[in-house]
Amino acid sequence: MQRQKIYCGEVCMLRSPLYFPNFRWLWLGQTMILSAAQFWFVSLTWLVLQKMGSGLAVGTVLVAAAIPRALFMLIGGAISDRLPTRNVATIAASINTVLIGLATTLLVFDAVQLIYLVAIAVLFGLFEAILYPAILALLPQLVRKSQLAEANAWMQSSEQFTEVIGPAGAGFMIGAFGLTIAFFINTLIFALGSLFIYLVRTRRRQPLAAETQKPALMGEIILGLKYAWTQPAIRISLLLLAMINFAMLGPIIIGVAAMVNVRFEGNATTFGYLQAAYGIGALIGVLVASQLSAVKSPKTPLVLLCYGLGAGLIALGFVQEFWIAAGIIALMGIGGGTVTVMGITWLQQNTAANMQGRIMGLTMFAAVALDPLSQAISGAFLEVSLTGLFVAAGATMLLTALASSMSRTPEVKSVITNLSLPISEPVISVHNLNHYFGSGGLRKQVLFNINLEIYAGEIVILTGPSGSGKTTLLTLMGGLRSAQEGSLKILGYEICGANKQQLTKLRRQIGYIFQAHNLMTFLTAQENVRMSLELHDQYLNNDINSKAMTMLEAVGLAERLNYYPENLSGGQKQRVAIARALVSHPKIILADEPTAALDKKSGRDVVELMQKLAKEQGCTILLVTHDNRILDIADRIIYMEDGQLKGNHYES
Repeated sequence: MQRQKIYCGEVCMLRSPLYFPNFRWLWLGQTMILSAAQFWFVSLTWLVLQKMGSGLAVGTVLVAAAIPRALFMLIGGAISDRLPTRNVATIAASINTVLIGLATTLLVFDAVQLIYLVAIAVLFGLFEAILYPAILALLPQLVRKSQLAEANAWMQSSEQFTEVIGPAGAGFMIGAFGLTIAFFINTLIFALGSLFIYLVRTRRRQPLAAETQKPALMGEIILGLKYAWTQPAIRISLLLLAMINFAMLGPIIIGVAAMVNVRFEGNATTFGYLQAAYGIGALIGVLVASQLSAVKSPKTPLVLLCYGLGAGLIALGFVQEFWIAAGIIALMGIGGGTVTVMGITWLQQNTAANMQGRIMGLTMFAAVALDPLSQAISGAFLEVSLTGLFVAAGATMLLTALASSMSRTPEVKSVITNLSLPISEPVISVHNLNHYFGSGGLRKQVLFNINLEIYAGEIVILTGPSGSGKTTLLTLMGGLRSAQEGSLKILGYEICGANKQQLTKLRRQIGYIFQAHNLMTFLTAQENVRMSLELHDQYLNNDINSKAMTMLEAVGLAERLNYYPENLSGGQKQRVAIARALVSHPKIILADEPTAALDKKSGRDVVELMQKLAKEQGCTILLVTHDNRILDIADRIIYMEDGQLKGNHYES
């Protein structure tokens, strides 16, 4: 199959994210790090038991790691948003490698003391809280949104795999070679995972000319919390995730262990099989999720999961046969694995780029914050009744699902729901495009072998020096010029060689925002916006005056409806131009230097308004600019020079 090359972040399109080296390094790094973390958990537990001989000491060390890991998840997410994500993950993984190496050194010199192990555990948990949100926030920078489900499936599959191979490997190494060798191997595995994360390359974040200082870290955390709370679908998803982990963790670990002891003759192997049943089910669920299409909101699958888990937990309270219990637990694992991938994928797709770390930190915080409480309550319930524990946990799940079903949580509108193309199809597809000006001996080539794909909902900035061909490419995409050579598909239609009627039809699907706003000076602001609606037959039977008025109110010009352009400021004229471009709900917005004639504040206000309204309507935005002050609104930044698209810059 011929590979279609593009020059905007990825080298080519293949079905599997594993084709891309950067994702491959991330996946291998996570696999090694999670295996080493599981290995560390078993080795550390055994070390404390061997050296201290106290269950209380084991609990002290494990709690010392768990508390900072839970408390600092939000800080870890904020750090990932504040600093280069790859660097954050690499440094955190490297520090934990050093900490395991320090424990190994204590073993070698027979200097192990409880206070040293507690200190190492505290630091290890702290840097885990920084490491894991960074890995999750790094993923969307490496693959397209359409590939996030499959990429998350690979990441979750490795997590399920490491939960088996890590403890098993630790047990084998300790038994075969002793604690010192086991800790040394653990250090090497963690070091290898750190190296793989270091090898990941992401697009360099462009510095903003207008950005002089960043807010305080605590301010960024508060901003992240406000962002999550004001996004209804994110808020309800995090609350449901917290309740699922609260109701599930204690019963599945403590309750199932008690079930084996009471009903299945106390066989440790049986307990292992039941725990493995959930892991196998989760792995199947991950594979199922990788084949499903994106969801509009994670609320529905999370609510369905709550119903399923509730029914499963109640059933476990009365099961007397091992194979029935294993089947129920496996089905619960399938549901959990499926919804985990779908939920994380949705969050990554619908979270602002500069909030990825904080939302991933919140996600992990929701997953672990109530674990100690769940275990404590489960232990207390076991003193009364094993069946009562499972029934109470199941009832909690069912009540949570029922309350969530009855709540009217507004759905976050997906940025692709208004598009007729499938999620994986680009809305703009350019291949081997060449363009010329003049004829005969004066003929000059201005675009050279352009290859580019832009997907639904993306905000893409095209930048580069004057005369590099940016505006020419933009006008070709907008149907303002006829494409000459190559392939140019807009919304699935080939327009290279299209006639005037076809180009006119295409232009009605596109909104344009120009540097000079191009308003009709003899029309009021409302009449300028209404004129855009008059070009569309479907609006002619509607109250187009009301629609134009509503759109102008949305851009903050409710008091300027009847003003002529000469009586408006530069920023207000561009707001009218934005309203005119968006009022007909186009599928694509093309903007050519919309801030060039505006001051710093007006320019910023205009692009943020354009971004907000376009996202609400589900538009794709391609914006040509020289303005470094607005680069941070983009999902992707493409550089153009001498009529050619250049590759993205990567971190060194």
